[in-house]
Amino acid sequence: MKKIILIAAMAVFGWSFGQKKLSNSRAGLKAGIHLGIPVGDASDVSDDNIGLDVSYLWNVTKNLDLGIATGFDLFIGKFGQIYTIDVNQLGSIPGTSYNEHIEYTSYYEDIGYIPIAATAKYNFSKNWFAGLDLGYAISTSSRTDGGFYYNPKAGYQLPKWEFLAFYKGVADNGLNISSIGIGVNYKFKSKYK
Repeated sequence: MKKIILIAAMAVFGWSFGQKKLSNSRAGLKAGIHLGIPVGDASDVSDDNIGLDVSYLWNVTKNLDLGIATGFDLFIGKFGQIYTIDVNQLGSIPGTSYNEHIEYTSYYEDIGYIPIAATAKYNFSKNWFAGLDLGYAISTSSRTDGGFYYNPKAGYQLPKWEFLAFYKGVADNGLNISSIGIGVNYKFKSKYK
């Protein structure tokens, strides 16, 4: 699966250099942020999902853009229960003792991913679009391995900005680390017109 994704990404990247002139200003670099609510297996260990998104798209047809995407996706580990332990200790003077009250909080480790993906965006009109990222997410956490990455999204765009809703996830060793949320992207001016 990794080889297929890599070959597809290389084909899109290589094809793009063969284009002399792009048909409109939709192509180019964009970067943004997203906020999400973990769902599925991720909701057991995380309360919040935040991240950075970067992509570069090339205009392929009147309504279709293809490109590459990456970024950083962080699922913030949630705090668990507060545990209290009462310990009866022996004192330093023979025959004495004292009680010690210990509290500690359990927590879950943050889960981070760096996605490497091919991206597609279909423009239904000047403003409305839907898109899909498919690729592999590299884990930055010690307790996860990474896995297949998917990110369907839809949104509204202006000349310099995109506002979107998404459902994204990583299939990581039988777990579905996913979230639903919103994001905003800033579109940098393309050198092509």
